[in-house]
Amino acid sequence: MSKAQDKFWPMVLSLTLIALISGGLLAVVYDLTKEPIENSKEISRQKNLKMVLPEFDTIKDTVFSFKSYDTNLEIPASIAYKDGEVSGYAFYTEENGYGGAVKVLTGFSPDGTIVNYAIMEHQETPGLGAKADKWFKVSIAGGNAYTTYTVTKDGGNVDGITAATITSRAFLKAVNRAGYTYRSITVIEKEATDE
Repeated sequence: MSKAQDKFWPMVLSLTLIALISGGLLAVVYDLTKEPIENSKEISRQKNLKMVLPEFDTIKDTVFSFKSYDTNLEIPASIAYKDGEVSGYAFYTEENGYGGAVKVLTGFSPDGTIVNYAIMEHQETPGLGAKADKWFKVSIAGGNAYTTYTVTKDGGNVDGITAATITSRAFLKAVNRAGYTYRSITVIEKEATDE
């Protein structure tokens, strides 16, 4: 055997052991952190639902599936109830922004008024696109599901975030998708009660 072959197998064995130990440690850390991370996400979700919905005592999570143009949509939603009556709807929608998906939770009262919104996740530029969590409060909160929101740069009705037009468009598209979902499900509910 040559010197190169004498060094090869111990090196392969060492790298294999390092990979196995590293993989094992990653698995242990994942298991240790999985539950606290899930608990943290649920606490954040509950806090955001309280922020975007009218007062409620129970929540029912569901997914609305319907066809929009040529696309099948599945929109996760939470329906809020107060004393057995629907008190509001919250829809989880997302659109691609500048840095990735902008995930928005938009809450509506039963009459279609936008109560509030919360940015659930984003990868937008700090100091620019990241301002969306507060920037649109005046333009959106108190609006309604029957209005299509677009940035003024595109001839629309909402001032976009300065130097973050892509993020502004993504946010407004997500809110519009939530409004479309509200309109679609309330029509379905009305048809069901009319029968």
